[in-house]
Amino acid sequence: MIDVMKVADKADMVVNGYVFTQSEEGYRVLNLNRPCKATLLCIFCF
Repeated sequence: MIDVMKVADKADMVVNGYVFTQSEEGYRVLNLNRPCKATLLCIFCF
């Protein structure tokens, strides 16, 4: 089971139950209400 408190403490930003953490690939987004589901946002600047 994911320890949501540890994830939230290490996050760069928490908004409305979603945790945003910056990584090399982009931003990882985790819904703290459903921690078994996650997504990765890749933002490319040209």
